[in-house]
Amino acid sequence: MASGPGGYVHGYSGREARRLGDQADVLAALLHDGTAYPAGSRVLEAGCGVGAQTVHLVSRSPGMRLTAVDLSRASLDQARARVEASFPAARVRWRCGPAGPFPDGGRPEYAGKGSRTGVVAG
Repeated sequence: MASGPGGYVHGYSGREARRLGDQADVLAALLHDGTAYPAGSRVLEAGCGVGAQTVHLVSRSPGMRLTAVDLSRASLDQARARVEASFPAARVRWRCGPAGPFPDGGRPEYAGKGSRTGVVAG
């Protein structure tokens, strides 16, 4: 498998995007049950990839303000399409590039890598 920008070991094929979606769906209860961020919370998902975990975060915390970041523009575009198809009113800011710093100088109340989102002292 060819690796793309940032050296993602599994590559960036459509098949890989589907695999990630299937994996996220299978693991959703294990990874996300009991996780709900308060409305208005600033949440960072660094390395959102194709949005496989992002849709599960958004479904459980519809009022959060999510910033989803990835180094791959193509993956980010897939993530946006995936989330907007199921949650068109989701408050997601899409950002291609490194996870920080935030343009407004702020920082998230919660942050994590992909599905491994956790609390960061605010």
